[in-house]
Amino acid sequence: KKLSVETTANQDPLVTKGASLVPLLGIDVWEHAYYLQYKNVRPDYLNNIWKVINWKYAGEVYENVLA
Repeated sequence: KKLSVETTANQDPLVTKGASLVPLLGIDVWEHAYYLQYKNVRPDYLNNIWKVINWKYAGEVYENVLA
């Protein structure tokens, strides 16, 4: 098993990259995800998204995949 970073286009689900992939977290970078709060400053959104990610959940999913 290995950890990888994957991207998908146009709201495509991760399963389109492979049925065996298990998402730990996803970051929506479409404008609708950040415009109301950050306007068109996507870098500010991406810098701040790390503060609200549920790291506990991502860690649990990761541990379950390794088990």
